[in-house]
Order: sequence, then C-alpha cells, then structure tokens
Amino acid sequence: MTSHDRRDFSLHTPMIINTTLSCLSSAFWALYAWLFDPKTPNYFMVSDHPVTVIDKILANSLAAAMNLIQIVWLLIPRNCHREVVGQIADVESLRSVLLSVARSLERLGAAAPTEEFLTQTKYLLRLKKGMSIGWQSLAVMEIAFIQMEENLREKVTVTAAALAAAQGFKKSTSQDLLTNVQVMRSLHEECKVSKEAFGEIQREIKNKIANVPGSGENLQINIKATAERTRNLARSVRANMETINGQEGIFPPTMKIAFNFCTEQILAVKSSADAPFLWLGFGGFALRRRLKLSFDKVNWPAVPFLGY
Repeated sequence: MTSHDRRDFSLHTPMIINTTLSCLSSAFWALYAWLFDPKTPNYFMVSDHPVTVIDKILANSLAAAMNLIQIVWLLIPRNCHREVVGQIADVESLRSVLLSVARSLERLGAAAPTEEFLTQTKYLLRLKKGMSIGWQSLAVMEIAFIQMEENLREKVTVTAAALAAAQGFKKSTSQDLLTNVQVMRSLHEECKVSKEAFGEIQREIKNKIANVPGSGENLQINIKATAERTRNLARSVRANMETINGQEGIFPPTMKIAFNFCTEQILAVKSSADAPFLWLGFGGFALRRRLKLSFDKVNWPAVPFLGY
C-alpha cells in the first residue's frame, strides 16, 4: 500500500477492532492459565481460598465469550461499519484487489529484463494470458461505466426539462447532475487507460517472444506504467463511486455484476505476475509448480522397452 492507503483509518477500523478482541481473548486465556495452574502458585491460590470448579468455569467462560464476540464481529458488524462510513462492499473489494494487482505488477516491473523467467517463452505466454484476462475484465467494467454515464445523461435531460416546464429551474440541481456525469466519465476514462495498458503489455510480450530489439526494456517499462495506472484506477473507483452512490442513492445491478466479475477475474493478472517470485503460496500452488519444473528439467535416461 502507499502512504495514502495506510492513512485510511475508516477502512482499517474493523481490522483494529478485530485485533483488539483477539488480544483480549488471549489475555483471558493467559489469565486463566496463570491463576489456576497448580504448577505456578500465586496470590489467588492461597490455602484458605482453594480454587473451585466454578472459578475455573468462570475464567474459561470469559475467554470463550471473547472468542464468540470476535466471531460475531467478523460475521456481522464489519459490513454494517462499511455502510456507516459510506463504503460499498463491492467497491471496497474491487479496490483492494486492484491495489494488490498493482503491487504485483510493480514487483514484476522492477525485475531486470535479463531475468531467467523473462526469457522463458512458457512464462511469457502465461503472463500474456493473464494480461488478456485483465484486459477483458476491465472491458466489461468499462461497458458498465458507459451505460451508467448514458443513464445519468438521460436523467440530466429529463430533469432539466421537467424543472424548466415547472418554471422552477434550479441551477444547483442541474449542476449536481452534471457533476455526476463528469464523475462517471472520469471513471470511464481511467478504466479505458488501464485497459489499454494491459493491451500494451500483450503487444510487448509478442515482441519479446519474437526477439525484437529493445522489447525487454519496453516490456518492463509498460509493466511499471500499468501498475501505476491500476493503482490510480483503484483510488478513482472508490472516491467516485462513493460520490455517485451518495448523491444518487443507488448501486445499479449491472455495476455490481461488473465489479464482482472484475474482482474475480483480474486476479489472473496477479497470479501470473507473482508466479516467478513465489516458493510457497496459495494462488499458484507455487511449491508444487516449482517442484514440477525442477522434475521436468532432469535429464532422465532412456528406458528400453522390454515387452511382455
């Protein structure tokens, strides 16, 4: 995350509360072990006040209650908190994924063009496939932005005509509607720029495979640029969609579908970008993949067929 993202306290508040609950739970368990462990006598274990079963149950119940509160917090209030601070769950999920993709691309772009994995056609084809999926994901989201922009423009026209007919035309109302259109156009442009950046990477990968002079350096430059554009898109999506949602009070189903689709599919970009750097990991099963690659590199002796 960038320094701007780290200062976002409203997004981190659920994590802070969850961590606090976890620490309290651990503290109760430690207190229980310290008070009632016969191997470590203490002030509360004096002879005239022996520890009873009820005492143990009480301390144990306090620790268990904190665990229950933590689970309930994870299941229910986190989404409520997002709604209170004006956050949309789908938008926040997409923003987090885009920032993660940007970090992965940034690390890949920082690698030297002469790195072994960047000279392997097999990996370059995998990277190209991931960028293609990223391009298609952003294309779907771009279509949703265009559709919503058209709907907002139509609303501006209808509202202006109605207010003019009623002789109650308010410039501020019209200006608010036009602002929404401009915000959506800004989102559309950001998404289009990011989509084209993924297309540029695909073209440079083709040049790299074809051994075009300078293609290695150009590929790394484009990857770095795409990382920055993806990060800008993440920031723009959050700020602008919250503005639209606050004024319009709706989050269209088509936009929800597009956001969820992009959130799931654009992870292919992260998976392909992270593949050379992971020895252990969840997404790419990197340990199994590396073992398989090492196994394939072994020059096994030819075994003659003996027949039956």
